[in-house]
Amino acid sequence: MVLESFVRVNLFYVLFVCFLFVPTGYGQVDIVRQYVLAFDAKISSIRTKAERELRKIKDPKAIELFIDALKDPDPHYRLNVVKALGEIRKPIEVEPLIAALMDPDFQVRSWAAIALGKIRDPRAIEPLLVTLKDQNPFVRSSAAEALGYFKDPRVVKALITALNEDNLIRRDVVVLALGEIKDLRALPSIIATLNDPDPINRCMAALVLGEFRDPRAVDPLCIALKDPDPRVQGYAAEALTQMPLAKINAPHLVDDLLLAIKDPDLGVRISAAVALGATKDPRAVEPLIELLNNTHTFSRAYVIAALGETKDPRSIKYLIKATKDPDPMVRRSAIDALGQIKFTHATAYLIAALKDPDPIIRCHAINILAKIKTPDTIKIIEFMLKDPTPYVRTDAARALSDMNKPQVSGGLIIGVHYPGSEDSISTINKLGETKDPHSIGLLIDFLKDPNKSVRAKTLHVLGEINDPSSIKIIVNSLKDPDASVRGEAVMALYALKDPNIAEDLLSISKDSDQSVLIYETIALRASKDPRAVKILLGLLKDKNPTVRTYASQAVVETKDPQTFGPLIDALKDPDPEVRDQAAIGLGNLKDPRAIAPLNTIIKNDPVLLVRTQATRALRKIIQGVQ
Repeated sequence: MVLESFVRVNLFYVLFVCFLFVPTGYGQVDIVRQYVLAFDAKISSIRTKAERELRKIKDPKAIELFIDALKDPDPHYRLNVVKALGEIRKPIEVEPLIAALMDPDFQVRSWAAIALGKIRDPRAIEPLLVTLKDQNPFVRSSAAEALGYFKDPRVVKALITALNEDNLIRRDVVVLALGEIKDLRALPSIIATLNDPDPINRCMAALVLGEFRDPRAVDPLCIALKDPDPRVQGYAAEALTQMPLAKINAPHLVDDLLLAIKDPDLGVRISAAVALGATKDPRAVEPLIELLNNTHTFSRAYVIAALGETKDPRSIKYLIKATKDPDPMVRRSAIDALGQIKFTHATAYLIAALKDPDPIIRCHAINILAKIKTPDTIKIIEFMLKDPTPYVRTDAARALSDMNKPQVSGGLIIGVHYPGSEDSISTINKLGETKDPHSIGLLIDFLKDPNKSVRAKTLHVLGEINDPSSIKIIVNSLKDPDASVRGEAVMALYALKDPNIAEDLLSISKDSDQSVLIYETIALRASKDPRAVKILLGLLKDKNPTVRTYASQAVVETKDPQTFGPLIDALKDPDPEVRDQAAIGLGNLKDPRAIAPLNTIIKNDPVLLVRTQATRALRKIIQGVQ
């Protein structure tokens, strides 16, 4: 029997692999079993392909075959069938899956519950409530997870009972399910879980309480700040940052947070500082100023933001000093904070920030100045339409539009031209307004203009005309000596949906300009070309942290199995935003090899947000393994 099962599984596995590499056109019914058995494949790309293709199945006969396969005598095969039905995620006849909740194999019952949760058919609620009392705690936990997809009063009551009375069920799963439903009747039971003997359960309780944002959770979370497990302290501090603390009357809140900002764990200190700022309590200002002496950049940025939240005049000189900090993350927080504190000379520092070398800081300053809406700020923002970075100019145009400045159109203001190129820019604008492909021939001449602004504007308009015949011309501009022109060329190719964008952008993958590389990551994240992944992985090692951050976000979106190794390496990146994205990506890949590295991050990473993301990723992987 075992040999027969082995031969059958491997035979269909071979057939499935063959299917992946032959032309399409084969009937969906004929390949159902190959899809099902692909869940046994040791190569993750095969499993991923199967999951993706299963979601495309529309043939009712194919789905019927899946249903019939639930009667197969091999429990391992039935297990793969229920996994496959969960991946289809289309309305189907749920009765066979409901029947699978009574399967003699506990793994089949468990995955049948999870599949029913993903399908979200209300007819599954009652059977899942029954399964919540299954003799196997693993099955009961899966039923609890599935019930989290249903916002039904019966579900809430049953989950609360399971949380309070079932000592063998995975309580963290029940808490997260209640967190998905967000019914306030569950609040007391989740608060009680903060006293659970298992620290993981206490962590999840704190996480969910933050999402509830209910004032009744503030005092229990303050107590959790003193939990013996630093992970629980961190989740409690993070949960408090999500509360409307300025509107909550909690007698010991500020005192508890003042103690927490002295915690040896950096993540706890950061979250406590953010929460202190949100209280807007005058007692928070001096301790936050003292905390600024911490040399950790990531910490200083958060403390600066917290000081801005207090809106206390005592913090102004420290915020002004931070606008000259060598780290752009700190400068960004300082600019945002100054925008929240109304004092006489704030505008002067915001105007000074318009000359910051970091284009993102210039964007922040533009958006804050736009809220002031004086004639002077309008003129200043109009001047930023001449900024060398395209997305800064776009933000300036958008800000002027929001300020009800007339004649704003297409990201530019008609009549405001770049110095020395008035006639050229005016002509390019008029040609672009026609959206006529015949204008391309006339626009090509402007790409030879000595003025970089003219060349950049031409590429912008070529992208808007959206004619594929201009792709080759735009690719040539990737060699332009000016970075702003190369950046516009990248975005024009992106707008045109260049089918060979990965090959075309290969030449600038080592560009010396940060903005160009950032645009490259944006353009490549939508590409289906395998070469795009290779380029993005190269950018993931760039020396500039902002480029690595954008690259990590793009890599995560690809969900390509070849990104596994580089994402593991990215967990060690000095920039917390990159580590955060690496954890997300590993969670999406669901490769069990990531469990040990993610556990290391959860235990040792100094940043709470990274540890939180690693925890979520680990949970997704463990669920996949189970």
